[in-house]
Amino acid sequence: ICKKAYVVGDQGAISSHANNLHAKVYYSLDAQSRFFAGFNRSESSIGFERFNNYLSKNGAPLSLPASNVSINGDKLGDKQGKITASSFWNSSNPNYRQETRYFAGFDGKLGNGYDLKANVGYFDREAFYVGSGTGATFDGGPGTRTSTPNTSLDASAQLGFAAGSNQYLIVGLSSSRSHLRRKVYQLTSWRDPDSTTGALNEQSDGESTTNSLFLQDQIFVGDDLTLYLGGRHDRWSSRGNM
Repeated sequence: ICKKAYVVGDQGAISSHANNLHAKVYYSLDAQSRFFAGFNRSESSIGFERFNNYLSKNGAPLSLPASNVSINGDKLGDKQGKITASSFWNSSNPNYRQETRYFAGFDGKLGNGYDLKANVGYFDREAFYVGSGTGATFDGGPGTRTSTPNTSLDASAQLGFAAGSNQYLIVGLSSSRSHLRRKVYQLTSWRDPDSTTGALNEQSDGESTTNSLFLQDQIFVGDDLTLYLGGRHDRWSSRGNM
């Protein structure tokens, strides 16, 4: 079954930009061991562009909202042929995200016959997104700005060593701790993230911790066959308030 369809507009472009910066340095103790450190920084944001309305009446652009809209007798929109600006809104509500990561570690030999890998990293994230509220129009009106800054600290270490002539054992542990602070502010204009009224609608804090212990045994059965046996135990906890 074929039905007639009309292209009456589009949601417009979505403006966005992103920046990324990465740096890493090494310090070698010898040919097999080295320290390293560095950081990453990324930033991205999304704005909005005006939608395109192709509808016209007697050669002039059709003002929205409009009721009883039809083309050659064919109703548009809902059963009453009503078209509003919200029919063309896209999901490009203003939002912003920034993340900075610092890290350091060691990869190399420890003593005679031991391989050590150790890492530690700290993440600092800033982010917010904006939403329209009751009575808002495409260009403005009341809304909210939800801010979600969060941090996390991760660390891990693993030690590998030979256990006999045909086995290689790896034992390790890791830990991760994250903290989220969420706040929802009232906006006078949802298209302007900086138009906060100072009123705090909602607030919540949360923290989670994960500690892990793992073991892996590599058994070299032959030149073409290696067996891997391993296990991991994770303990996760969280707490928060609203």
